[in-house]
Amino acid sequence: MDIVSRKYGIASLIALILIAFGFNAAGAEYSLGSESDDWWTEYPDQSTGAGGDVSHPDWVLDALESKPVLIYVHKECDYCVPQTEAVQKIIDEFSGEITIFELGADGSD
Repeated sequence: MDIVSRKYGIASLIALILIAFGFNAAGAEYSLGSESDDWWTEYPDQSTGAGGDVSHPDWVLDALESKPVLIYVHKECDYCVPQTEAVQKIIDEFSGEITIFELGADGSD
């Protein structure tokens, strides 16, 4: 597997994890954007920000310049254990190839 394909695979996996965690945490469910090229770059049609650009913090944009980014937001609770274990497997497998940000959903960092 060449490096470009692997990075796209990693980025896709990370994106899927982030989508799953985000929907669970936010309690809102939105489908992807209405076009194939507006995924996470524009808010989906059902969103109050529909059609608007998604604004990402500078620390995310800066990190994305060098490698894929995994932002894992979670609580220290029983139902987070399987998710944390899955994320740890990703971290172990792609150590040095991705940037990891782990944030506490309870307000702790």
